[in-house]
Amino acid sequence: MGEIVVFSADESWVGGQKLAADPAVDVESAERRGVYTFHRGQFRERLAYVRHPNNPTYLVPYSEFNEFVLLDKYNEALRVLTSLGASWVRCTSFRSTSRERGARIAIGRAKFGGGAERRGKSQYDYEHSGVGRAPVDPRPLRWPGEPGMESAIDAVLRNGVDYVRITVNREQTALRDGEVPVRIKKLGVDLGVYSSSARVDTLEFEARFPGGQDLRRRR
Repeated sequence: MGEIVVFSADESWVGGQKLAADPAVDVESAERRGVYTFHRGQFRERLAYVRHPNNPTYLVPYSEFNEFVLLDKYNEALRVLTSLGASWVRCTSFRSTSRERGARIAIGRAKFGGGAERRGKSQYDYEHSGVGRAPVDPRPLRWPGEPGMESAIDAVLRNGVDYVRITVNREQTALRDGEVPVRIKKLGVDLGVYSSSARVDTLEFEARFPGGQDLRRRR
């Protein structure tokens, strides 16, 4: 199964015939569009789509995939922290000057990881406070492999900590520029309009939880 999907109703399309031999690309007949769900309902022949990593029948236009992944992870992180009963949540966005894989987590005053980043205001910057509530396990997760998420959940549910920090990195799932986009574009596939300027690379979530010590005593 290829990561990229291209639709065509023209069997005589030479580019499509060549793409069919590429293991990274699946060429589908336009008649099979009903098998798939398209992000925002966008369907166009000879446009490059990327399969959702956790749902291969959900297709996102190539040019929108990186931003889609980051937004989806942003919404998931907020859902997780809210389900865990956070009384205060803040998200700060960063543009990386040197990238580092993995996640950065802080429990109490202990911090792990790091990286050279600079803050950048964006649609992801967020802050909310309230009284909080009893924690509920937010699993199953939409992104079960996201580094640091499971650790933060267990820290709150099992250890009753009152503060966690989770870093969501775009590069964990984002597409990398490489030979495949260049190759398929030469064969007549539209990659859409893509710009990496002023992009957000990292989201840092901080959350506080009420009654961490009391939760541990109740257990």
